[in-house]
Amino acid sequence: MWCEMENEPIEMLLHQTHHVYLHYMMAKVQPGAEKMHGGQAGILFLLKFKGGMSQKDLANMLRLSAPSVTTAIKKLEAGGYVIREQDKKDQRIMRLSITPAGNEFVEYVIEAAKVAQERAMRNISKEEELLLRRLLRQMRDNLTEGKD
Repeated sequence: MWCEMENEPIEMLLHQTHHVYLHYMMAKVQPGAEKMHGGQAGILFLLKFKGGMSQKDLANMLRLSAPSVTTAIKKLEAGGYVIREQDKKDQRIMRLSITPAGNEFVEYVIEAAKVAQERAMRNISKEEELLLRRLLRQMRDNLTEGKD
């Protein structure tokens, strides 16, 4: 091995773990779902739990550029997961809404996440899981310290 386990870069471990976790989870959702980008799933979750919103509001909430959101929305529309409708009060604004297929996808993802978490935490004690959560939160907070 090119490096000893105790010197294995944390960045590499986090990346590999994230990659295999998402792949495992999305493979449990439905065939072909692993091709959906995580940002697209995030959009579906926001629309399901926050309700319909404008593309601009969506981009602001996700802290993504408008072109990135536009690209994701086009793919989600093509898949039948979201629809655009004119705002009833201001017809200049297009509101995004989740479709029944989008709702179903979110429910599948929630169930798949439970299965993936159970699998990932296999052979890990409750105390170790709590420690892992605390350490990951601390790393996140350290890296976002001073950001808006």
